Amino acid sequence: MVTTSTRRLLATVLVVATATGCTAMLPAHDRPGVIPRERSVRFDGRTWWVRADPGGPSGPGANRWADDKGAVRVDANGMHLQMRPDDEGVWRSVEVFTRLPDHYGRLVVDLDGWVDRHPPEVVMAVFVYRDDTSEMDFEWTRFNRAEWPNMHLTVAPPRTGRQLTFKFVQRHRNLRLALDWRPGSVTFELPGQRWTHRGDDIPVPSGHRLHIAIWRVDDLPPRDRTTRGLTLKGVEFAPL
Repeated sequence: MVTTSTRRLLATVLVVATATGCTAMLPAHDRPGVIPRERSVRFDGRTWWVRADPGGPSGPGANRWADDKGAVRVDANGMHLQMRPDDEGVWRSVEVFTRLPDHYGRLVVDLDGWVDRHPPEVVMAVFVYRDDTSEMDFEWTRFNRAEWPNMHLTVAPPRTGRQLTFKFVQRHRNLRLALDWRPGSVTFELPGQRWTHRGDDIPVPSGHRLHIAIWRVDDLPPRDRTTRGLTLKGVEFAPL
């Protein structure tokens, strides 16, 4: 059954080049207007806000969200995020974010966890966000289309030339991502791939946040009913 939120997700598509030179039709990425809530945690010298559930489904994906200690906790090994069902069996997604300084720079994010081994309806994302027109994404998902590639690098708003999609195979559970953000260009780096988008449409640093999220297309439960988690090991954002 195609739900209203699925129609919304698939209503806007764009043609993007894959690493092999092929093309694929991908949905535009909608983001919510997330604001700080009461719960926050300290990790790696930063304050991180935990997205709270507003009392009903909210975007992206019309998901329900968790902000308790089972969803986000900090210990000596890092900040742990987990998407899981609550005590009533309702699946809850998870998202955290921290504010970034208003300058260009090189952002490095170190993760522990597998990002290429979840069902196609699950989305794992690391992204810099201010609003839907000022966003830079690393996303691992197939948007509930088993035949689609699982890796998407995007400079929002997504359109031809602003997104690269390809099949990503993770060799080690420790994963380092980098975003080299400069006037006129942004370069995405991860193992086996480096992609640069150039132009006068690069986001200008002003009120951006770093987000990490695990959510699901159309609020679908994972088809294998398995919880999914990521651990943030560290973040660096050095001015250029």
